Amino acid sequence: MKKLTIIIPVYNAEKTIIEALESIRNNKHYEKYQDNIQVIIVDDGSKDQSVNLIKRYIEKKENFLLIEKENSGAANTRNVGLDKVKEGYIAFLDSDDTYTENFLDKVFFNLSEQVIYIYNITYVDENNSQLLLNLKEDIHREVDKEFIIKYLQNGDFIAPSVVNKIYNADIINQHNIRFMPDLKYGEDLFFNLQYLQYVQNAKLDNEALYKYNANQSSTMHTIKLEDKKYFDYLLNQLEQYIEKNEISQKYIYLMYFKYMVLIINAILKTKESFWLKWKQVNTVLNEEKMIQNIAYIDSKELNIKRKIIYWLYKLKFYVRRKKDGR
Repeated sequence: MKKLTIIIPVYNAEKTIIEALESIRNNKHYEKYQDNIQVIIVDDGSKDQSVNLIKRYIEKKENFLLIEKENSGAANTRNVGLDKVKEGYIAFLDSDDTYTENFLDKVFFNLSEQVIYIYNITYVDENNSQLLLNLKEDIHREVDKEFIIKYLQNGDFIAPSVVNKIYNADIINQHNIRFMPDLKYGEDLFFNLQYLQYVQNAKLDNEALYKYNANQSSTMHTIKLEDKKYFDYLLNQLEQYIEKNEISQKYIYLMYFKYMVLIINAILKTKESFWLKWKQVNTVLNEEKMIQNIAYIDSKELNIKRKIIYWLYKLKFYVRRKKDGR
């Protein structure tokens, strides 16, 4: 039987980490797979009781390994876990999320050397409302690389997260695929784009095997205007990437647009004055690369809030053209 390694980065997760670990052991037929599962928990310098709780939990559990390190961010923390995996397959579980009870059955059934297995995510918000976050179509089949590229080009691809995918460790190690430490946001997206270069097929499964719990302290919930520099860096990396690969510019500018919307939403939720908010929002709306490439965004695919921001960028575009005499 093939081997699966689950990498769990941890930082101040004393309230959730045990539930996350339990979701692995509470899987149906866990005993059947136990000898072929390795769980690598990497603590990123937690200041709470996370490490003590983990140590007590994994005592006498030989297939659970705890690595402690100084704080250096999520990307480095996952890379430490990757460095320990020499063979088999790799999954990622965040310390405040959980797997469903049939995760292991489905994963071991679908493991394949040349295929990336992609499954759905259940998103649970603060009000306990649930929705499917990932695959938009009712898909449960194997598709080729052309299908994946088409989804990327249409901007309608699966969630860029790594937590809903199973990776081949041989591909990761052979091509030295790692998370970029300089990316505070979007490191999952870039990791996946690197990996997809070497995969010919994907198995898409509309069943939700992963439960993503909304966390107000998570990185995506603490975005502020100052973080725009990280998204700009990500865009720069993506622009370099598409020069060498067959991914459409439409995809990367749609992703960048969504990140700009996140920043604007974060600004509007602050308690600052109206005028300060408008000044900060206008800073985001004056982003030259977004104005120049707004034509790549299809407004028909956007919700009301995003359409408003889209048209504000569009207005900026027309104003620039008129000013330039075009």
